[in-house]
Amino acid sequence: AALLAASFPYIGLPALRAIPLAVLDRLRPVPPAFLQQLAADRDLFADLPPGVQRQVWELDRSLLASHAAPLVAAYAGETGTLLRALDAGEWVGGGGGRGGGAPSSSASARPPRAPRRLQRAGSPALKKLVAMVGRSPAVYRGVCDLIAARVREAPGLVTAPRTAGAAALRSQLLMALHDAGGGAATDLAAGDPVHKLAWTL
Repeated sequence: AALLAASFPYIGLPALRAIPLAVLDRLRPVPPAFLQQLAADRDLFADLPPGVQRQVWELDRSLLASHAAPLVAAYAGETGTLLRALDAGEWVGGGGGRGGGAPSSSASARPPRAPRRLQRAGSPALKKLVAMVGRSPAVYRGVCDLIAARVREAPGLVTAPRTAGAAALRSQLLMALHDAGGGAATDLAAGDPVHKLAWTL
């Protein structure tokens, strides 16, 4: 902490920035006063080690939202997500008067979609969200709250492809942490009350 206090005033100088950044990366936890200053400088934030960024996001929910919201929107617009949502729409919306939501013949003629696990592995937005969360329960809760708010505030039906894609992200983020296997990511997933339901589905 003493070394951070001595080196932090020079963090704005590119030639000396490496020293306070190295100290920040090794200090657990970083004192809140320093985190508040880091949150205020958006350009400096981009240079912070991931573990320090998470600590800043834990302290500043609005900054977390500003970084996570574009990824939530990007996931909802990815091709794999939209195709899954359209498949769900075939069931939820009904099959053109076939009674009870049976899929249309064109839906049954389509080739099967890739398993969800492969879709998760191929999603750039989901990978970035998992990296943001890391081992932080607070960041995970913040991202889940952001997803829930996006679905609540969406106009129209939840079955609209982009809204359904955003809703699916809640379980897919959880299952991406489950897929990571071992360590804190698994503990984080297992601690979510909906883990068993999402894993079963």
